[in-house]
Amino acid sequence: MKNATTIQKTLFNWAEVTDPQKTRADQIFKEFEVYHKTHPSVWKEFVRLAFIEINKGRKKFSSKAICEKIRWENAASTSGGNLNNFTAYYARLFHVAVPEHENFFIVRKLISADKPAYKNAIGEFVSLPAQYEGELVEKLEKILLETNPTE
Repeated sequence: MKNATTIQKTLFNWAEVTDPQKTRADQIFKEFEVYHKTHPSVWKEFVRLAFIEINKGRKKFSSKAICEKIRWENAASTSGGNLNNFTAYYARLFHVAVPEHENFFIVRKLISADKPAYKNAIGEFVSLPAQYEGELVEKLEKILLETNPTE
């Protein structure tokens, strides 16, 4: 059923999928390639921070922690992509670039490899459909009332 549109089950059950043969991991990797080429300073900083942790004697560390530090300290220079989506690729790239530390980052199977590609994921941000946005706001209001009843 190639090119058939189906609904991808997500938190909000809304993402349209046009090609079930293509994975979300494929899309994220394409985004990573563009981001990596246009943000060379992020990679340099990632490597620098990884070696700081290695030189402290750490045998394992979190690529997500490194990306969060980069994003926190360099917000302006990391815009143009979602660095959170790329942590797994930066960890693997580090292992390829520095094979003597090939096990420094714990890498797991990419969850996105089992998910079909989103219809509009590359190059275009798609907001939640209005019906789900409304449901989300209602749920958030309920949580706020439950957790802050006096305000």
